[in-house]
Amino acid sequence: MGENLKEIKYHIFIDRFNEDSIVVDLGANVGQFSKIFSEIFPYKKIILIEADSNLIKDIKSNLKDIKNVKIINAAVGNELKEKVDFYLSKDSESSSLNKNFRDIFGINDKPNFVNVKMITIDKIFKMFDIKKIDLLKIDIEGSEWDILEKFSKKEFEQIEQISVEFHDFIDPSLRYRTKKCIKRLKKLGYFFIHRRGEFMHETPYKDCLFFKAKFPLLIYLKFYFNSLKTLFKQ
Repeated sequence: MGENLKEIKYHIFIDRFNEDSIVVDLGANVGQFSKIFSEIFPYKKIILIEADSNLIKDIKSNLKDIKNVKIINAAVGNELKEKVDFYLSKDSESSSLNKNFRDIFGINDKPNFVNVKMITIDKIFKMFDIKKIDLLKIDIEGSEWDILEKFSKKEFEQIEQISVEFHDFIDPSLRYRTKKCIKRLKKLGYFFIHRRGEFMHETPYKDCLFFKAKFPLLIYLKFYFNSLKTLFKQ
């Protein structure tokens, strides 16, 4: 298996995939990330989770020729709920459980929110009877903090790498939550690389990868020589 750093739609990850790999795409939008991934890398199953019910048709259409894909209409958080409000933005990539975040990018014309169930990472494992996730991609407009702040030892053991976009570039006063997540995941045993974002309010932590490795220095060196801006800093 390769140890090369790859990138799809700003999400950084390590190429370690084979025919048994499981990929989970949180915040799938219309399925762009998963579609591109499926065309490049081997895998066993791709699970897409999207909270906006209006986008599910688009996901199905975009991935209609892709095998072994599962699509779930749900939000993801740190607890199970039968119904939560998910606020819709004019830009579908900016819809969020956080109403203030949504409002910054413009409120969608009616409907401007949908009700959706909330599931957890643990629930995803149980729903699909999977033992391991090879790549967890997270782009969920502020809800990443709720999941990663309480990330468990069990989840660490089950998930090989996490590619996440942190959204403190929208509200810098919430950067402490990003740092809390980083501290938590590093304490569990993940190594960490990150890339600066200059959109809106600058942040060092816009595009991040948490990964397991026997020889992390090799990954850090590749990250550096790929001309990415930031290397293992806080």
